[in-house]
Amino acid sequence: MNLPDLIIPQVPFIKNLIIPNFSHPLIVHFAVALPVVIILLEFINLFARRKLIGSISFFFMILFSLSLFLAYLSGNVDAKILKDSLNTSGNSIFKQHRLEGIYIVYGSLVLLVIKFLSSLVRKIGSKILFLLSLIIFTAILGNVALKGTKLVYKYGVLCPIVYESKKSSIKKEENLTKIPPKETLKKDQNSTL
Repeated sequence: MNLPDLIIPQVPFIKNLIIPNFSHPLIVHFAVALPVVIILLEFINLFARRKLIGSISFFFMILFSLSLFLAYLSGNVDAKILKDSLNTSGNSIFKQHRLEGIYIVYGSLVLLVIKFLSSLVRKIGSKILFLLSLIIFTAILGNVALKGTKLVYKYGVLCPIVYESKKSSIKKEENLTKIPPKETLKKDQNSTL
């Protein structure tokens, strides 16, 4: 089952943001760690029932949604570096990772609304609903992150060492396929005798 294509509309102020190359891994690691912290806070708050813990959790949810949006933007910047360097299987994983990342950004906004509504209602059932939604969402986020991990470790995406080794292996293959002229072969044979 494939997800239908989805985009995040371009807003004028987004074009003015300066996002450095290779910042996607840094932002993504932060974004993947945040929901785990929020889950722990929400679980503690089921028993403690403190407004402060709920407020901190809500702040982290806003930060989480923002970090996922920045991860999407930084992923686009890093994808421009990639261009056509992936083979067909790597390219299909890359496209899935990108599309699911867009869904994750929108999903985090839905989760933020659920958190806001559960804060207004203040019933234990709404808190449990939010916590379960967040756990499911974190599992889905982990699957998207796993595809990103596969892109890095299997296909060498954004790894300069892998790119350099690919370039050198291509040069070696080119040198091996070139047949030297006969005069060069004769000179080499005479110099070894």
